[in-house]
Amino acid sequence: MRKRLINRILFFVLLGCVVQTGRAIQVGIGLNYGLRQVKDEIMKETYGDGYVYVPYLRLIPFRSIGFEVAYEGGYKKSGTVGLYDEDSTLSVTGLEFSGILFLPFRPLVAYVKFGMGYYTYKQDIESDFTRLTVDHSKWTSFIAGGINLRVFDGLYISAEVKSVPLVVRPYDTEVNLGGLRFLAGIGYSFDF
Repeated sequence: MRKRLINRILFFVLLGCVVQTGRAIQVGIGLNYGLRQVKDEIMKETYGDGYVYVPYLRLIPFRSIGFEVAYEGGYKKSGTVGLYDEDSTLSVTGLEFSGILFLPFRPLVAYVKFGMGYYTYKQDIESDFTRLTVDHSKWTSFIAGGINLRVFDGLYISAEVKSVPLVVRPYDTEVNLGGLRFLAGIGYSFDF
């Protein structure tokens, strides 16, 4: 299923690039940084909210439609768990593919993103008795919205809110690692 999804995304990106009529394809690169909330109350109490960075690459074959590939990293928190307050760490990363609808209101450009992400989560618990590691991954959808403000030709600053519902079941317990991201960043776009 994962391979089929990636193939479909690549097909639509290439189709959009081929079908576009007389307009150069716009390419955008950027970096967002901000707060990542944890929805699950127990995980939030143990590890808390954290910060993430999100570098991305955008292809915009049409004026109002684009595609984005992004990586979400940086969330790695430490805490204590269990009856004996054992040291543990939790990290969550993701590779995201999305379609974007742009709504230009000069000098602002509002946008909405719909996409799929392949998120990997890892929890290490160091105990005097044994070492326990949970290392899994899962596909999930997400939605985001934001604005870009043009500073000057090609350069823009951005603000984005993203919601990722990531409910996992490492053993018999369901854990919600999803939550909101509040991001701000800078980017540069150019015609290709």
